[in-house]
Amino acid sequence: EFATSTWYQFLMVYKRMNLVFWRNPEYNAGRIFQAIIVGVVIGFSFWNIGRSSSDAQLIILTIFMILILGVNMIVAALPQFIFLRELFRRDYASKFYSTLPFSVAMILVELPYLTFIATITFVACFWSIGIDSTSYNGFYFWIAFVMFVWYCVSFGQFIAAASPNVAIAMILLPLFNLFLFLFAGVLAPPSSLPSFWRGWMYHINPFRYFLEGIITSVFKPLAIRCTDEDFYRFKTPPGLTCGEYTRDYFEGGATGYIKDPNATDMCSYCSFQQGDEFYKQSEWSYANIWRDFGIL
Repeated sequence: EFATSTWYQFLMVYKRMNLVFWRNPEYNAGRIFQAIIVGVVIGFSFWNIGRSSSDAQLIILTIFMILILGVNMIVAALPQFIFLRELFRRDYASKFYSTLPFSVAMILVELPYLTFIATITFVACFWSIGIDSTSYNGFYFWIAFVMFVWYCVSFGQFIAAASPNVAIAMILLPLFNLFLFLFAGVLAPPSSLPSFWRGWMYHINPFRYFLEGIITSVFKPLAIRCTDEDFYRFKTPPGLTCGEYTRDYFEGGATGYIKDPNATDMCSYCSFQQGDEFYKQSEWSYANIWRDFGIL
């Protein structure tokens, strides 16, 4: 059907796609600008977050807000893909190359740019928000975020490929985004979801696996120390210290700690002591981070 092999078609199409992207800098310049803005705004809006239980909520909110860049990448990918698809249809009608070389080239040509874009946002916000960083969880955050941005663009290309034009793609996109955000496990823990959605939508949601991997890797080394506003206060029965009064409660598997176990009047209780106690309410596990990366 075609005069050249599939491999040769791919090489030529990939070379052509690189020229198209290089000669059309507005597409990538806009995405790089968005990456800078998202990283700087998030980093300076949540500058050097503390380590209290309420601050832990802010850390999760910050990571959740990073998803904004992914949504922006999806939106940007739609018109670019549809424009290049029109060129493909013309060339395919002339039997220059087939669908497979075009599809693979469209994915691969994006990867270097997306890696650079994800790295910009990572550098701009990761240390600004004061995350307890080790070389291991810092690397995991970066590589998982890069993979997440790759996924978002490929997802945008999928929606564009299924749409006859940009207008229809823009109508379909919010419907998909609604499910991606609602069933990611942050806005509503899995245990609170209706059984119908929890049984399948939660498990096929890529955002869930990205957030589980990132949040558990960030919270694993985190030691939570409540401020005075975060403590729950209650009185002990006469003759008992706070530690004695709450012993059965903690032996039953409760999280958190008592500020002064030897106090005999007013007890101050913090709901969490370690970061992993915080994310277990979402039924997530640090042991799944590389599984989540592979699924993503």
